[in-house]
Amino acid sequence: MEIKVEKVSFQYEDVKILDSITFNAGQGQIIGIIGPNGSGKTTLLRCIAGILKVDQGSIHINDKEINQYKRKELARILSVVPQISSFTAGFTVFETVLMGRYPHLGVYQRESEKDYQIVNSALERVGITHLVNRDVSELSGGEKQLVTIALGLAQDPKILCLDEPTLHLDINMQYKIMELCKEVCHTKQIGVILVLHDLALAAQYCDSLIILKDGQIRVIGSPDDVINVESILDAYGVKVIVGRDASTGLKYIIPDLQSEAESRSVN
Repeated sequence: MEIKVEKVSFQYEDVKILDSITFNAGQGQIIGIIGPNGSGKTTLLRCIAGILKVDQGSIHINDKEINQYKRKELARILSVVPQISSFTAGFTVFETVLMGRYPHLGVYQRESEKDYQIVNSALERVGITHLVNRDVSELSGGEKQLVTIALGLAQDPKILCLDEPTLHLDINMQYKIMELCKEVCHTKQIGVILVLHDLALAAQYCDSLIILKDGQIRVIGSPDDVINVESILDAYGVKVIVGRDASTGLKYIIPDLQSEAESRSVN
C-alpha cells in the first residue's frame, strides 16, 4: 500500500495553503508532518484523506487516484483521526468505536463476533476498556481523543492518518499513543501519517519527517536529516539546541535562550 502525493496545491478562496507538495509514503512507515502553526499541515492531511479536493496535482493510493475511490471503499483503506471530534450524546464508548466497523459491513448487515473482537482489541490497545459503558459526551477532552484513536483503529485500515494524536493527553499517555502508532505500523504493516507539534516525539518515533512552512516542503528526510538547528531556525524562526541524551541516545530540542538573549541585546 503506497500513497503518492504529486505537486499538490490547495487554496481557500484567494489564500494558497499548499503549494506543489510532493512525497511518497509506504506501508510499515511512520511519516511525520511538522511545521509552525498555519503552515498547512492539517490541510495536507485532509487532502490525503480525500476530505478536501486538491486544486492542482494528484494523490494516488496504490496507483489509483483518490477521487476515483467510492467513499466506503476508501474508508476500508484509510482511517482519519482528527484533532477534535464531536460525539453525539447518548452513545457509549463501545457503540461509538463500533461505528468504525461500518465501512466493512454490507447493506443491512449487522456486526459479527469478529467486529466485536476488533473493537474490543482497539479499546484495549488504547487503554480505555474501563470506559466502554460511559456516554461519550461525558468524557474529558483527553478521553475523547483516545476514543477517536480507538475508532480509527477499529476501521482496520491500511493507512492511518492522525492529526495531533497527542493533543489533550498527559506526557505518559503521549508516549503510550506514540508507542501504539509504532506498534500497529510495524506489526500490521500499515502506513501511518501524522501531524505533530512535539519535535522530540517526531524525532523519536517517525521514520521520515516533512517540515512545512507557508504551504511548502522546506525539508524532507530522516529525523536526523530534518531535526537540526538550521532547519528549525528556518521553519520556526527560533534558535534551538539539538543534542542527544548520553544514556538513551534520544534527541532533545530545547530553546537556545542565550543566543536569543544576545540577539535581542544586539538589536
